[in-house]
Amino acid sequence: MNGLGWQTLKQRRLEQTAIMMFKISNKMTPNYLQEMFQRDFGSQAYDLRSSDRNYVLPKNRTDYYNKSFAFTGAKVWNSLPNDLKQITSLETFKKRLKSIDLHNYVIFSLNSIDECHKFVNSLLICNF
Repeated sequence: MNGLGWQTLKQRRLEQTAIMMFKISNKMTPNYLQEMFQRDFGSQAYDLRSSDRNYVLPKNRTDYYNKSFAFTGAKVWNSLPNDLKQITSLETFKKRLKSIDLHNYVIFSLNSIDECHKFVNSLLICNF
């Protein structure tokens, strides 16, 4: 499919998750979606430009929760480059998102091979 320029289903899901998280981050969605996520201000006493752009990864006890939008959305958003998270225009964000290899950003942000496999499998099962 790459020869035709088509995205795989996995790539499409990652892209749509990133776009939805952009909308949530920029308050372009209903409140109930924004309330699903909590900003990660970190433990630093000083202000960082990107400190308010990440979300807290929800604590979970089961792999089932790793398949939820609350977890995958925060994971995908946190893995994006900071300059991409600073964009305020949806159209600009979409264009820049297409110019990066989103799959590699998300995969390399995961802590272990096991976590990577679980995350990729959750994208194949998710229906969000």
